[in-house]
Amino acid sequence: MFSFQSYASSHTGLKRTSNEDNYLVGTEIGVSKDLLTQCGALYAVADGMSGHAAGQVASQIAVATLKEYYIQPNLSLPPLKRLEALFQDAHKKILTAARYNSLYKGMGTTLTAIVLKENQLYYAHIGDSRLYLIAGDTGNPRQITRDHTLVARYLREGKLSAQEAEDEDPSVLEQALGFNREVQVDVGQFEIKAGDYLILATDGLTKSLPPSKIKTVILNSRNAADACKKLTRRAIDNGGIDDITVIVIEVLEE
Repeated sequence: MFSFQSYASSHTGLKRTSNEDNYLVGTEIGVSKDLLTQCGALYAVADGMSGHAAGQVASQIAVATLKEYYIQPNLSLPPLKRLEALFQDAHKKILTAARYNSLYKGMGTTLTAIVLKENQLYYAHIGDSRLYLIAGDTGNPRQITRDHTLVARYLREGKLSAQEAEDEDPSVLEQALGFNREVQVDVGQFEIKAGDYLILATDGLTKSLPPSKIKTVILNSRNAADACKKLTRRAIDNGGIDDITVIVIEVLEE
């Protein structure tokens, strides 16, 4: 059995007046220990977007919907099915809110969520926020999620080289909650081990620090809190051009 030490940070950065990111740490919202054991520990980051600063509303809806994982637990459904259903529910709520309020028109949000239960990690993802795994045995960083951006798809399909991609706008999303009538959510699971570090982050961090730099910070930090604070500071020092939200989780032997 494992325990999880986590720390979260969200910062507006240096260029914006409001923070449209949101996050969720399931162990900090008053969930009972028994329910955490039954359902697992839920963590998520969301990066809202809109021309009318309604991105904050979209990311709030997404995170509030995810809380139903505990408020209305459905233990008959596997975690992946439950997460995917909640993502689809959040998508519908965002579309409905935008339909009835002109100020919310065009709002949307990324959402990347994980559930840690026993030795398994379950994830659901849409957009360009990211989940990284830094393996405890090798220290190697690995991006688990794929970016749902036009540039990322062109790279995967070989239509752009890495060098050519540097001249393109990396922020053009093809998938996000609130975008299009239907969305396709990526889901997956894998085994975790003691010593692993998990990082959930919005693009305010990932566009400022490459995986190699994130790895360096993690391996030179005392614990999850120290690592999270350092990552946020590095992103700010590198320009802080966007909202920066980071959750760092260390997997510990219980």
